[in-house]
Amino acid sequence: MIIVEGCDNTGKSTLVELLLRRHSKLVLGPKRVGPPEDKQTFIDEIWETLSNAERLTNVVFDRLYFSELVYGRVLRGKPFISYAEEKMIDQVLRYCQPLIIYCYQDPAIIRETFAERDQLPGEDKIEEILNEYTNVFLPWANYRDFHIYDYRNPLSVAKIMGRVKEYVKSRVEHELFWGRG
Repeated sequence: MIIVEGCDNTGKSTLVELLLRRHSKLVLGPKRVGPPEDKQTFIDEIWETLSNAERLTNVVFDRLYFSELVYGRVLRGKPFISYAEEKMIDQVLRYCQPLIIYCYQDPAIIRETFAERDQLPGEDKIEEILNEYTNVFLPWANYRDFHIYDYRNPLSVAKIMGRVKEYVKSRVEHELFWGRG
């Protein structure tokens, strides 16, 4: 499973489209747009995804759960899930061994495209959202398959493309070895 996360206007959807075009084995998972309907629905969707993680090795998610932690804290004062639930989801997620790509961009660059897309709640929230992503991803900083992506940096693009290629190949080999492919 590949999870692409980040603030609006940082290249997530563009990266996901590029990955799907370059890797025929990858498929797009359900895209989360906007806040969850309610806590129980959100929790059910996350557990459903994680309980099927073995069968989702070739799925790319354009946001899965991290964005709710960020946007929930910034826009509503708290996410739909508790701290204990967050830690439990993190633990199960680490067990699933996803490739996590955090799309980051400088706030000034985000502002340049801000007027073109009506996604963010307000220009005044960009720094707060980026700071909260830092807080959310800090515990993941040493995770072996956590990568930061900057669409304006050719080296970053090349690094991500190379890592995704290795990841997809290793997952295909894993499935063939264990008889799931």
